[in-house]
Amino acid sequence: MKSCRPVDVRSFSLDPLGPVGDRRWMVVANNKSRTFLSQRTHPRLALIDVKIIHEGTIELSLPNCSTIQATIQQASPVQKTATVWGSQVVAQDAGDAVSKWLSRFLEKDVRLVGIDRSYQRFIRNSEIDQTSFADAYPLLILSRPSMDDLNERLDFPIEISRFRPNIVVDGCDPFDEDRWSHIKIGDCLLRASGPCTRCVITTLDPQTGQRQGQEPLHTLAQYRKTEQGVIFGQNFTNESKSGQIEIGMEIQIL
Repeated sequence: MKSCRPVDVRSFSLDPLGPVGDRRWMVVANNKSRTFLSQRTHPRLALIDVKIIHEGTIELSLPNCSTIQATIQQASPVQKTATVWGSQVVAQDAGDAVSKWLSRFLEKDVRLVGIDRSYQRFIRNSEIDQTSFADAYPLLILSRPSMDDLNERLDFPIEISRFRPNIVVDGCDPFDEDRWSHIKIGDCLLRASGPCTRCVITTLDPQTGQRQGQEPLHTLAQYRKTEQGVIFGQNFTNESKSGQIEIGMEIQIL
């Protein structure tokens, strides 16, 4: 679920929208625009654990052990739209019960929506490649050496989960991922789609949702600032539209 607590997995499959199950749900404001919410404005989203029960059903959990399940009825004739960074997309509403549950926790009138089967959202400058409810691209890759380099510059080390990568790679030099144009992991062909510009979410402790001052953005800005903003990690698009990625697989640089 977009902007909620990260989920660690040992493997995932790819489909045309990215990792199967990744950011197929999101919280939106209960108003005409139905614009998505994120930790930028609602850091308590970081405290929501999400577990996939089966296709179309997830379970949400809060720190106080309160849980609830949400289901999307894909056969429903009622289609509604939601807004992700200015893009209007078709999304199915998950119903009143879970929306009230989330509204109480977030202290805002919200709805929970899931991707509809007719959903389409193309990445920038493409009429072929799509993504889910992600900000812009289906995959984010960050290398462990890049993270180690940053931690050596910080007064206190932070976890790589602050940057929410889909794939963490090792065995390369710091920032090698910036120079990869095409890579292959197993039978998955991935194409670089530009560096990831970092925002205030990186200043949140992902375990507590509490802000931790200006770091790591303050330090990153000293050596990773560009015209686009502070960059860290590389966005990728899955050209293969399918395949399986598992921990331990080797990356082939094409």
